[in-house]
Amino acid sequence: MPHRLETHLPRLIDAVINGKLLVVTDLDGALVNRKPAIHDPVEPDFELDAIFTQIQSAGNPVSINTGRPDIFVRNLFPSSSPNMWVATETGAHIAEPVSLKAAFKKAVEGHGQLVKLFHTLVPDYPGVIVEDHKSCAITLSLKNVDPANIIRAYNHFQHIARQEAGDVANIIAVHKPGIDTYIEIVPHGIDKGSATDFIFQKLLKSGSVPICFGDTVADQPMMAVVNDMNGVSFGVGDKAPDNAVVRLDSVEQSRAVMKLLAGQANVSAPRP
Repeated sequence: MPHRLETHLPRLIDAVINGKLLVVTDLDGALVNRKPAIHDPVEPDFELDAIFTQIQSAGNPVSINTGRPDIFVRNLFPSSSPNMWVATETGAHIAEPVSLKAAFKKAVEGHGQLVKLFHTLVPDYPGVIVEDHKSCAITLSLKNVDPANIIRAYNHFQHIARQEAGDVANIIAVHKPGIDTYIEIVPHGIDKGSATDFIFQKLLKSGSVPICFGDTVADQPMMAVVNDMNGVSFGVGDKAPDNAVVRLDSVEQSRAVMKLLAGQANVSAPRP
């Protein structure tokens, strides 16, 4: 059974004050409202960028774990992202802080040929977008497909993805009517859980309290790792994974939690 936020809040506040909070989080639908496909301009989220920076300033690492490409995170958080471990493309690409170099990178076998194939199919399904700026995973965004055709397109592209890449990749399909629909093709053995493990190997220390936010089945492996490390996973919305420890109704609520923690970040730790 999911817990109420109040059950965990004192522990999280103590962690952020003492530089022990370890944030690893999804973005779309979890901490930011759905952004357009990467083809469209991505405006900075100055409010969340400032929240992340404030939490970081007290010695609490913040990391991103998203299906989006690296450039999306850099554009969204211009101030805080250079100091983050950034896992993108559903764990297939992980960049280290400061240098921003790839510390881990694994592409779907035949990535280029698959991208070309999907581009040839897109004209038959207006509104489908093959997201660009991805060199490892492949994402098909169906959010803008006419509602009358979206299920047909969703089924067709899932079928093609499994037919062409099922032997070499994991196929993640998410349909949230009226909110978002997408299909992700990720290398075998790679997901948000493997990315979280990689990041924790770099950042986890004695007394760390990990937290994460997620809203779809793609976030379930990330939550499993956080939960196993005695952390707190926040499920956002009614499609959030069942293994979320705390359930929140909306992005606004998850941002409120982060804002509350950021407000405690510069409070002096009590002297022993």
